[in-house]
Amino acid sequence: MTGNTVRFNSNGDPPGRYTIYQYQRRAADGKYAYVPIGNWTTDLLLLDSSLVRWKNGSGMAPVSVCSDPCPSGYIKSSEGTCCWTCIRCNEDEVRDRVASQV
Repeated sequence: MTGNTVRFNSNGDPPGRYTIYQYQRRAADGKYAYVPIGNWTTDLLLLDSSLVRWKNGSGMAPVSVCSDPCPSGYIKSSEGTCCWTCIRCNEDEVRDRVASQV
C-alpha cells in the first residue's frame, strides 16, 4: 500500500463507492451509450447536472409532481396514494383555493 487508508464499517464492509451512469443517445452517431454523470462515495453524492440529459430535451429537470393543484371551484378526488384528479364542486358547494389544496 502506498499511504492509502483502508476503512471498514461495523459489519466489516468497506465504504461504498459508485459511479452513476445515464443511458444517453450520442449526438455524433445516434447510438446509445452509458455516460458517467456523477459519483457517490461515503454518503456524498456528486452529480454533474450539465451532463444529465432529460427527456424534455432541456437542461432543466422536469417538475416532479403527481398531479397539479386544483383551481378554485374544484376539489381533489384521490387516485391511489398520492395522485388525484380535480372534479368540479356541486353548485351548492363553495371551495376556495386553500381548501382545495388540503
